[in-house]
Amino acid sequence: MKMMKKMIGMKVNEMMTQEAFFAISGVSYSDNNVRRQVHVKEVKEGQELYAVPDDQNAFDDTAIKIYADAQLSKPLGFVPKEIAHTMRTRMTQGWTYKLLVKRVTGGPAPRLYGCNVRIIATKSEEGEKTEEEGKKEGT
Repeated sequence: MKMMKKMIGMKVNEMMTQEAFFAISGVSYSDNNVRRQVHVKEVKEGQELYAVPDDQNAFDDTAIKIYADAQLSKPLGFVPKEIAHTMRTRMTQGWTYKLLVKRVTGGPAPRLYGCNVRIIATKSEEGEKTEEEGKKEGT
């Protein structure tokens, strides 16, 4: 699957929503002597993934690491650099992201597994408050 460089935008309930697809980078490497392949081959279509900025990454200061679990104990790899840079910038502008497994590719051994991801980016419209912000302000 080729990575989509342009996100598709649409308005949904006074929110701006964009969607894109990409393949996780770095799935063939290891973390703490555990191969990421162990976790990649276990994820299921539709499963939510967790994206966390990796400020300690020596190779990319905009790196975003992807995990299969909320406890961040099952690393899968990284958001591709071209997308991670945009995500990191938009995170400071109030965008939120949801990552879902689209498809597990490759395998079984000796072939490597890969993982295609659907990413959904959401931001409140300018001048509009999200429901949570309204509750905080008592409106």
